[in-house]
Amino acid sequence: MSSFVLALTMLLIAFSVSGCLLLDGTLFSEKEEYNMPRVPSADDFTSITQIEQYYDIRIIVVDPIWSESQIVEIFNQQQATLGPDFLRQLVAFYRQDGLPTRFVFETPNDVDEAMVGVDDRFVSFVIYNAEGAHESVIHEMGHLLEFFLEIEGYDWQDEFVSFNGGVNYLGDRWERYSILPSGLDQVFVTLYATYDPSEDFAETFSFAFRYPDHLYDGFAYEDGVIAASKDPSTPVAQKIAFVRALAQLK
Repeated sequence: MSSFVLALTMLLIAFSVSGCLLLDGTLFSEKEEYNMPRVPSADDFTSITQIEQYYDIRIIVVDPIWSESQIVEIFNQQQATLGPDFLRQLVAFYRQDGLPTRFVFETPNDVDEAMVGVDDRFVSFVIYNAEGAHESVIHEMGHLLEFFLEIEGYDWQDEFVSFNGGVNYLGDRWERYSILPSGLDQVFVTLYATYDPSEDFAETFSFAFRYPDHLYDGFAYEDGVIAASKDPSTPVAQKIAFVRALAQLK
């Protein structure tokens, strides 16, 4: 058994006990509030086949409601946001130990936007809705980075949480609010980030690469969060810098 598989097996056991199973689903109950068309580029993908070859992934269209143009645009958006190498590097990391990556385009529903999971066979992204897909995909990319760090044995969580300065996570109580409670906009980039360190990491990752243009859909960030992101002394700014540094995989 390779060291990677052993590490992954131990992680699966640990996350099974906690009920996480290296799986995340992004849940939103309201429609997205922001939408900005992407400016076309000469480097754009033009087909699913081209995307599969470039990233060494498999794209599975479960529901024919998805058009090729919708899928291609999602990948063009994520490449414009994260750059040409981020997803390729993560795919290559998992592929070298026998875990192919697949993107599954499922039947839309009113609950799930997207989710990502890692098991002993695949890295699987599941995408449900075209509306809000970019925000969700970037969030899930943050989780995939998180899983990569854990498999590599890097304990990111203690350092990341230390930036909160002792402010506790809300857990399920985050659902009671419509905006960040007073003062928490200096610590968390979104209300959902207050749930736990994992969601905080993924939401911070999304902010780090999608702000200032809220690329290309999703909820607009609160004014206090935007102000805090520009002040290096705030927990928000420190966490953004930390996540950006970790995203440099080379």
